Amino acid sequence: LYHRLLEMPTEALYQRQQAANTAFLNQGITFTVYGDDEGTERIWPYDLLPRIITSAEWETIERGLTQRITALNLFLKDVYHEGHILSDGTVPRWLIYSCQHYRREMLGVHVPHDIYIAV
Repeated sequence: LYHRLLEMPTEALYQRQQAANTAFLNQGITFTVYGDDEGTERIWPYDLLPRIITSAEWETIERGLTQRITALNLFLKDVYHEGHILSDGTVPRWLIYSCQHYRREMLGVHVPHDIYIAV
């Protein structure tokens, strides 16, 4: 792979990156940026060439992702079930209820293994 990449012209790498970006956009591999004048939809950052990181760096990333995903799932479970975070005022009800992504029809709906988001 290393030698093949050395032989590849820079323009070919650029074209392949652009093709990947277009494919991501067409497949909806995007995220939303609120409050940006250039529009809200962005493709997920992706490098055609993989980054090499140490196992220690990966362990740090893994711990952080696990922590955040766990927190988000617990938050959504509480919002759609017990509602403690709303009733105790930690998060204002209006903030949740006014969010375009809030789904009232999900109130009380149990999802497998309490996983509301998957990354």
